[in-house]
Amino acid sequence: MATTATTTPLRAAREKRKLTLLQVFQKTGIKPSTLSRLESRPSTRPGVDTAHRLSMFYGLSTQKLFPVHDVGGAK
Repeated sequence: MATTATTTPLRAAREKRKLTLLQVFQKTGIKPSTLSRLESRPSTRPGVDTAHRLSMFYGLSTQKLFPVHDVGGAK
């Protein structure tokens, strides 16, 4: 899949590794519906635990995966 200007860093990380949402779920325990929401809506704020699990899984900082806002911070 090609990365476009509208692709979020989270989706780009998954696509770069040629993984499906189901495969990420199997490795992280984060539901595919949650992953899809985080990938498609950059304004969605992940919880600290979710952001940490994805950061560890992809080997990227939470700031790189979720650059729009502070993870788990005040709204």
